Amino acid sequence: MINRCFILTLFFLLGYEALTFSQFNNCRCISDDIIDKNFEEKIIARIFINQMIGKNDQFFNNWMPGDIYLNDGCIIKNELLRYNIFTDDLLWLRKTDFQTGVVNKQIVNEFTLYDQNNSLFAKFKKLKIKNWYSGDSANIFFQVLAEGQVSLYVDRKASSLKNTNEIVKKNEYFLLKDGILLKFIPNRYSLYRIMGKEKQNMRSAIRSEHLRVRNEPQLIRAIELYNKNSVSKPN
Repeated sequence: MINRCFILTLFFLLGYEALTFSQFNNCRCISDDIIDKNFEEKIIARIFINQMIGKNDQFFNNWMPGDIYLNDGCIIKNELLRYNIFTDDLLWLRKTDFQTGVVNKQIVNEFTLYDQNNSLFAKFKKLKIKNWYSGDSANIFFQVLAEGQVSLYVDRKASSLKNTNEIVKKNEYFLLKDGILLKFIPNRYSLYRIMGKEKQNMRSAIRSEHLRVRNEPQLIRAIELYNKNSVSKPN
């Protein structure tokens, strides 16, 4: 049984053309104080060279304690992390010299951020989505808003207008239903449409608390109510 994972070593190699560094972290999971040498993971990260955006200009700007969940099941706990909304990257602050790296998205399954009271502040999960304009797929970190029979995610975006200091923010909402990720506009009619045969059950959940689901808290509440009612239904 895996109790914890920890980083044994950190090594950064900076290349001029690629502007990347390798951060070798042997994440060895310990069971009964015996190191399983076959259970190792290499973290590859590139150096973060972009200018940090001001605190008021993005959603996740402060360094926060958090955990990184790797694809192989290993968990790297209590690291200083932040989510870069502009580039959709997980940033990792190296505690030894406060260098900032961008964690390789390919080996990360999800990550969590905690506030100063050690309460969950945000959870992100990597999901694959198809680009409608190119036909290929891309991995994106979605913030998890609700999970259950159907799961609610948001893709938080931000960009700066060319030749100006103005920041434009945009949230795109998705519902994971029957294994399919569906984009929708946060309102009742859009939600009813993608629910298909479950439209009436979603309608009942929304009407039970007179929700309009045009804002994020009400949308989250609607999904939570729907999931709760789905679990309580007899087989």
